[in-house]
Amino acid sequence: MNKYKKYFHKGIRHHYPGESDAIISKVEDHFNVISADTSFAASSANPIDRRLDFCAYFLALIKALDERNETYETIRMICLEIVTDFVQPRNKFHHLLKKLPAKLSNTWVSIFFWIY
Repeated sequence: MNKYKKYFHKGIRHHYPGESDAIISKVEDHFNVISADTSFAASSANPIDRRLDFCAYFLALIKALDERNETYETIRMICLEIVTDFVQPRNKFHHLLKKLPAKLSNTWVSIFFWIY
């Protein structure tokens, strides 16, 4: 399983505890259809192309929830929860690295990079 899928499964299980397996199965079915069009991304040199699988899984989730006649706000809430969980720092070091550019913005280090 790809690293990002666990965040999707966690979000689906949180919002649909009784029906999560059926929804995950439907998402996987949609993803298999969509990923046929994005199969080139695995071998692409473009780093943006490598994120197409992640985007395809989002589209599959949206299609599966749309088939269930979920409202736009519900789909938005679930997707936002998944993304927020996905981008959270995993440990203290990762948290420090995320804050570092903002802390260095008004120092001589940033001025040095502006000059050169």
